Amino acid sequence: ISAQLSATHDCRNVVPTPAETVVGLLRNTSDNSDLQAKPSICPVGFRVGLSTDKGAYRSNNQDHGVVFGIGVRSVGAVGDGVASLPFGADASCCAVTAAASHLAYYLGHDPTEKELPEILHQAMLSASHALTAKALREKKHGMRTTLALIIATPQNYYAESIGDSKFVVVRKDGKVEVLVEPQREPGAPLNYLAASLGPVIDGRPQ
Repeated sequence: ISAQLSATHDCRNVVPTPAETVVGLLRNTSDNSDLQAKPSICPVGFRVGLSTDKGAYRSNNQDHGVVFGIGVRSVGAVGDGVASLPFGADASCCAVTAAASHLAYYLGHDPTEKELPEILHQAMLSASHALTAKALREKKHGMRTTLALIIATPQNYYAESIGDSKFVVVRKDGKVEVLVEPQREPGAPLNYLAASLGPVIDGRPQ
C-alpha cells in the first residue's frame, strides 16, 4: 500500500491544506488498475463540507480533515492536533493522510459491509504507524492527535474515533442520534484528553 500511495503520506514541514491532501489522494489512485473503485471528490448521495476552528487554547489551527466518495460509500477523516504539544498540526495531517490512504485502498476493492469495521480499525492503526515513522525520521517528539473516521453507506454509518470527537446524525425530522461519544474523564476540563493517537496509542479507539 505504501508503495502505491506513498505520495499521499507527504508530511512536510509545511503542512498541506486539506484540499491538497484530497488532491494528492485522487492523483495517486487515479492510475491504480488494482482498484475496483476509486476516490472521487463528490461523495455519491451526500453534500459534504469541512469546517474547523482553532479554538481558544492555541494560536494556530492544528486540525486536518478530508472527505471523499468511493463507489456508493462516503468517507470522512478528521484529526485535531494536541495543542499542548509542539507538533500537533503535523500529527493531525499525518494521521488523517495515512488513514485516508488506507481507507481509499481497501474500500477500492469493494469489501462487504461486514468488513467495514475492521477496515476502519486498521486505518486507525495505520495512522499510528505513520506517526511513529515520522516522529523517528524527523526526530519530532510531540506527535499526538485525535482521529475520527467514518464510512457512510446507503444503509449504515460506521465510525471509529480516539479522542474527544463526537459523531452525531441529524435526521430530516430533527432527531439527533449519537454514534460516538467523546472520550473524556468525568470532571476533567474540556480540553483534557482521555485518549489520543501518537507513536504510542494513549487509551483505546472506540
